[in-house]
Amino acid sequence: MVRERAALLGSQPHAAQNCVAVVDDDPSVRKGVSRLLRLCGFDVAEYHSGESFLSTADASRLACVLLDIHLGGLTGIEVKAELARTGSTLPVIFMTADEETAARVAPCLTKPFTKLQLLSLIDEVFRTQ
Repeated sequence: MVRERAALLGSQPHAAQNCVAVVDDDPSVRKGVSRLLRLCGFDVAEYHSGESFLSTADASRLACVLLDIHLGGLTGIEVKAELARTGSTLPVIFMTADEETAARVAPCLTKPFTKLQLLSLIDEVFRTQ
């Protein structure tokens, strides 16, 4: 799987920052996505809420954020707005099971998503950096 990721991601400038933050209030989704990313060679930082992400994440070591839109407390949209307000350019990939919501935000993964969809979107985000 590491070779799969390397082939997909190539030699992108994000290589020094290999950590993906996964922010989801559903423990099974958070752990499942994190496990998949680790198997593909990423470091992962897990957060159960937008508040915990904003208060404890070290953005300097993150390559991107996988952010659930429908979190308890701050929504993913509010977390993204707070990142923008503070001047962060950290790439955000939204996740949601709601297809209508997914159609209104980008980039976004609609749950459930495949490994290929996840890695392809991460690669796309890295290429546009």
